[in-house]
This record gives sequence, C-alpha cells and structure tokens, in this order.
Amino acid sequence: MEIIAANNTQVIFNSIPMDLQSEFFSADGVHPSDLGYQRMVGLAIEKMRI
Repeated sequence: MEIIAANNTQVIFNSIPMDLQSEFFSADGVHPSDLGYQRMVGLAIEKMRI
C-alpha cells in the first residue's frame, strides 16, 4: 500500500501499528473478530483526526 500511495495522489497510506493478540481474530484465525474490528476502527479514527 505504501508504494501504491507514493505513486497515486488519490491514495493515502498511514501505518497503524497494532499489538495483534489472539482475541482480535475470529475462529478461522484469519479474519478479525468483533473486538479486532473495533480496535481497527479506533486506530483508524485516531489517524483521521491528525
């Protein structure tokens, strides 16, 4: 994504560091759980307020 954003002015890239823990994932171990989605949204909103 970072490379794509560097080459396209319509794309914005912000690195969002996350401390990934098992409870952030659903039973399949790949997709976010409800808690994982909540955490991602919270971090994204923080970045949007900058």
